[in-house]
Amino acid sequence: MRTKSNINLKRRFANFFGALGYIFCSMQWLLTVLVYFSFITTLLKFVSPDGSENVIKAPPVPSLNIDTSSSMPIIMIIGILVVGMVLLSLYLFLKTPSVIAKTSKKIVHEVAETTVPVVMRIQHAPNTEKNHKKLTFRITIIIKILLVITPVILTFTSQFIEKHTLDFAVAIYASIGLACISIIFFGSQYLVARLLSVKKQDLW
Repeated sequence: MRTKSNINLKRRFANFFGALGYIFCSMQWLLTVLVYFSFITTLLKFVSPDGSENVIKAPPVPSLNIDTSSSMPIIMIIGILVVGMVLLSLYLFLKTPSVIAKTSKKIVHEVAETTVPVVMRIQHAPNTEKNHKKLTFRITIIIKILLVITPVILTFTSQFIEKHTLDFAVAIYASIGLACISIIFFGSQYLVARLLSVKKQDLW
């Protein structure tokens, strides 16, 4: 029982670095979307030029003047709502990194599992459990590398578009910096896994 607990602890410790890698990789993609935001909005306007004319404007809502000085229950309700919103925002702020890491891990491994049979067929390799695990591990690494490198390439090519949401120099340095951090964390994940003898298939 203790040995199993130690194995789980080692696996979680190694995957902690992998989770951080996924989080910073997600930040890279968010930065890329931000860089191309003006270009995307311009493209959408070009594809649907009449879209802005078809928007139905909501009728103005008359303002209600409520005298809260003599209404303590209303003040208490507003206070509870504000506290609730703050707590919800804090919970989402703390929960978001975990959700990003788990979702990224799931997507990467599903893509790897889907790709493995195709690669085996191309290589005419026998579909054994050993070959399956080996290929899944290698394809997972390739996918991670592509996830890190692609935003940098897209950010670099953003210099050729007319409108920029961010200054090109700031965007490219930020993208390269985030890519380096992602690579460091992913590399640390595999290094720690190797030092602690964590199985390859147990890594995110």
